[in-house]
Amino acid sequence: MTKAEMIHNIVELFTSEIKTSLVNSGVGDFTIRPTEKASKEALRASHDWMNLFIHDYVKLFNATYALCPKDQWENYKMLGLTDLPEIILLRDAKGKLIKAWKSRPTTIRRTYYAG
Repeated sequence: MTKAEMIHNIVELFTSEIKTSLVNSGVGDFTIRPTEKASKEALRASHDWMNLFIHDYVKLFNATYALCPKDQWENYKMLGLTDLPEIILLRDAKGKLIKAWKSRPTTIRRTYYAG
């Protein structure tokens, strides 16, 4: 597999499996741009890291987020509710997701959208 194909696979994995969870968690709406200067081994390690990230953190966040409809989460936030069990679970899952995302490999860079 070429480096270009590996980069494409990383971006596709991010777009299909990770992006929505990061948006819903409040991290932001952005895409990623794996560095083209990285070796094949570093890109492979980044892909492996993303698969573990999905397994360990994205699935936990998504399962917790699915406990309530999106508008219910927004209502909880608008009302300032913080002590309901589902809110506590989501806050914990969100914290783990964000902490893990911040420790991603340096080959995975963020690119923000203009606007």
